[in-house]
Amino acid sequence: MAPRESIFSNLPPSISEVTKAIEKIEVLVAAKKLKSKLFYDMLFGFRVLEEAMQNEQTEAFNLVIKWLDLFLKIQTNISSQNDVIHSQFEKVIPSAVTYIIGCLQYKAKGVISYHYQLLEMIHELLNKARPEVLEKLATFETGVIACVWFPIGFVGDFNTQMMALRLLAMLLKCVDAARLQNELDSIRCADKSILKNKLTAAIAVANFHTAKFENPKSKSTVMIHLVF
Repeated sequence: MAPRESIFSNLPPSISEVTKAIEKIEVLVAAKKLKSKLFYDMLFGFRVLEEAMQNEQTEAFNLVIKWLDLFLKIQTNISSQNDVIHSQFEKVIPSAVTYIIGCLQYKAKGVISYHYQLLEMIHELLNKARPEVLEKLATFETGVIACVWFPIGFVGDFNTQMMALRLLAMLLKCVDAARLQNELDSIRCADKSILKNKLTAAIAVANFHTAKFENPKSKSTVMIHLVF
């Protein structure tokens, strides 16, 4: 059984419970009744959805978009709350991002712009987070950040590839040299030497908070060579 204040009847929740919880969360967000228990329930939801994708439950693809959208709405509303509540929310962001990045590994069927939407929302989430939250990204398990490469590998849409590359470069900017090397080794790419050289150059000019490359020349050459 779930604790009394939980939006779920049981923990971990089933995917059907995650679906039913969406309306409950929308009501709480509209009423600005945001507490730390809700934040951890949201985290449970991300975990369940990522596991559902592993088990080929196709309804999870639409649900994770809706779930992340609610998470962003909470972040927007929480900024006007007291600092204690704000800090409690930001404690769950790194773990939530781990699960969301995990959702990028799967090929979504019937969900238009699935990967692009996820990538864009991850960036929005991190861009609004305080610097101390971003520092915790360096503690991700090795290979998590490398999952951002998946959309570059199997999504044919150019804009999706560019968004993935920007996010990947910015996340790698948060880690030290040894961890950077480990993440690069975890990326599945035919020519690792070209990947490492070009992506390392991209990281050097990536600006985390604008999702842009500061040097226009680097933007046009580094990005295109990495994707193609």
